[in-house]
Amino acid sequence: MLFMGRAGGQARVPQLPPPNLGAGPSAARTQAPPASPASPAQISPGEMPAITISAKLDQTQARAGDPFHFLVTVSWDKKPGGQTAELDFNFPDPPKSEGIRVTGNSFKASAAVNQQGITKVVREYSYEMAADKEGKLSVGETNVVYRRRGATEEQRLTTHPLEITVGPPRRRLSEIFGPRSAKFIIAAVLLVAVAGLVVMISRDRRKKREPGPEPAETLEDRYLRRLKDNETQRIAGRYAEYFLGLSALLKGYLHERHGLRTQGQTTDKIAEALKARTDQEKADAVRSTLHLCDRVKFAGHQPGPAEMDRAYEVVRALIQSVGAVREPSLPDQGGKS
Repeated sequence: MLFMGRAGGQARVPQLPPPNLGAGPSAARTQAPPASPASPAQISPGEMPAITISAKLDQTQARAGDPFHFLVTVSWDKKPGGQTAELDFNFPDPPKSEGIRVTGNSFKASAAVNQQGITKVVREYSYEMAADKEGKLSVGETNVVYRRRGATEEQRLTTHPLEITVGPPRRRLSEIFGPRSAKFIIAAVLLVAVAGLVVMISRDRRKKREPGPEPAETLEDRYLRRLKDNETQRIAGRYAEYFLGLSALLKGYLHERHGLRTQGQTTDKIAEALKARTDQEKADAVRSTLHLCDRVKFAGHQPGPAEMDRAYEVVRALIQSVGAVREPSLPDQGGKS
């Protein structure tokens, strides 16, 4: 069951506060100077994008008490060079539905860049729900509120109600066989489970007596593990350290896997050397990511969630795209510094 809608015009959105790129442990112990009047937040430039919203249920029938999921997806295209405004979103309130309760929720954001440099931004909200009564029930509408970053005027996207058919709850053993018979069945199942566990433990002990060689960690495994560890910097809001780690990972992998000289080389030279070894698309993605890392590290640029998602995906995709590598057409890799 699915609902889709589209909104455009001058829309505006909420987002995370700007990251703290400079404060260290000593800064917390230093008495702050008298506060000066706060300056108004800078409003993000660019055109408001046309936003598409869709809602669906992962199933159209469920039993009373069993979980099902209500999914809301919001997406839009972000043009390069600041042509599209940055957006901030409020986490939507769960739909109000008679006879249905919400038991959990989750959120996921992603961004993908096409060959024209346009970023497809997707935000997915998921609600786990359960029905307390039978019959045809309606999952109510949901409002997604957003605004241009730095602005106060809000825009609203609204889904349509969706219908689900709820059947009787699953019957318990005690209801099928009676309380006494159910106890015997449960006891028998437990005995079988214990016997199976004893057999499994015996097999594991025999295997431990003849340990085999542990598989060696590949170069890609090592860099993917380091990439995952680097995400702790982003979670902690240390965005400068996060992009410093991405830059080091990217350059280190290019050197170890593709044999490129990265120390002391400019971003353009690294990209040209990678192009000679792989293709234009990978070279452009690496060039864009390294330029973004430099802007965050040296120019004080405050990255948005879409920029951080895109940089992460570029590094991850490069590590996972191990394949045939062309021989370089130039005598050196990136030129001399």
